[in-house]
Amino acid sequence: MPTVWIPADAGHNYSTAEEFGKVRYVLTKDDGISVFQSERAARHVVDFFKANPPAPDDFLLFAGPPLFMITVGVYLHRALPRMRTLIYHMRERKYIARDIPHMEITEVS
Repeated sequence: MPTVWIPADAGHNYSTAEEFGKVRYVLTKDDGISVFQSERAARHVVDFFKANPPAPDDFLLFAGPPLFMITVGVYLHRALPRMRTLIYHMRERKYIARDIPHMEITEVS
């Protein structure tokens, strides 16, 4: 079963994302990392994913402070052959999966 990685626990209900996999938070309030601690956040993300390696069929759900979303997104983009994301569709009130192949990002000039 894939994992739905959420960069930070913002206290929202992400239960509708569970149809795509098990929801896991990379950073929680218990980690005590401020949005202003970019180096500490990056170290936490690297250590977290070393202990919890992502799989190619996992998803990234963009949520939480921008620093955390970017840090987790960059890590997953480098670690996986493609980035599978979940985007919330407001009108339909559900998440929609979108893939970002490496080619589309790495070939930008």
